[in-house]
Amino acid sequence: MPGAELIIQNKNGQLQQPMIEGDIVWETTRSGAASSLTFTVVKDDTLNFHEGNPVSFRFNGSNVFYGYVFKKSRSDNRLIKVTAYDQLRYFKNKDTISYTNKTYAEVLKMLAADYGLKVGTVADTKYKIPQRIEEGTLFDMLGNASDLTIINTGKVYVLYDDFGKLCLKPYESLLLPLYIDEDTAQGYSYTSSIDSDVYNRIKLAWDNDETGVREVHVMNNTASQSKWGTLQYYEKLDNALNTADLQTKAKALMNYYNVIHRELTMQKVFGDVRARAGTSVCVGMGLGDINIKNYMCIEKAKHTFSNGLYTMDLYLSGIRGEFSA
Repeated sequence: MPGAELIIQNKNGQLQQPMIEGDIVWETTRSGAASSLTFTVVKDDTLNFHEGNPVSFRFNGSNVFYGYVFKKSRSDNRLIKVTAYDQLRYFKNKDTISYTNKTYAEVLKMLAADYGLKVGTVADTKYKIPQRIEEGTLFDMLGNASDLTIINTGKVYVLYDDFGKLCLKPYESLLLPLYIDEDTAQGYSYTSSIDSDVYNRIKLAWDNDETGVREVHVMNNTASQSKWGTLQYYEKLDNALNTADLQTKAKALMNYYNVIHRELTMQKVFGDVRARAGTSVCVGMGLGDINIKNYMCIEKAKHTFSNGLYTMDLYLSGIRGEFSA
């Protein structure tokens, strides 16, 4: 495809630009997964690469993807289908860690250092997480740190690999000057739901060691309860908070969870390499129960570079509250 530059570096340091058969597909996900690049190369006498070799992809001079070959498959001797992932693939590793009074950003830097991963721009997430003992994947550990930061500050941060360097940036810094409506996509699908991660009663509890009593703080939103019934969020706190801190935490949780969860998928939009998961685009759509003219976060993006045609499928949602008329 014109403008596409895909390079594989083998173990000898040789840079190879193979002939590509068919599409190049780049996929990104906002959380819990690495971005991937899939493509099919034509085998010849000079092409030589193996699992673990670096892969870079640029389009019209812009950096798009840098990662490593993880899978090769073939159904004949001429074509090899390749799947490469960026550094976030290594966050599927399982481990156990403990830490005290570290921010989300500090936990990310600690794990990156443990696994020899390269780090780029990492924002100061400020909130110090109390003592934690974690066991699971590194994605699980960072997801917990992200959730605790959101709950206690209301701020959302986006973790992604920027052409070979791990970055952590505030959601609001990733707004793109792109406008999408019915005319810029070949199709769309839309769903709204209160079935998952929607709450209008917040219940926080902790055990008072001095009195031996479990103390409870409850916050209700009666307006949405009258429409949806009572949907309760419950959390047992490790440490007691004073009344003001409890109210602040409960309010942050209510603001985050007390909204209808809406999802919008835009199909075959004209491609733009800036539109990766975690960034936001402005959407203008009439969807029956709601009219949107606002920024929407890209939860997943699938970019397809085909012969002379570059399109993307965008899976959009509100990070809580942005999906509004």
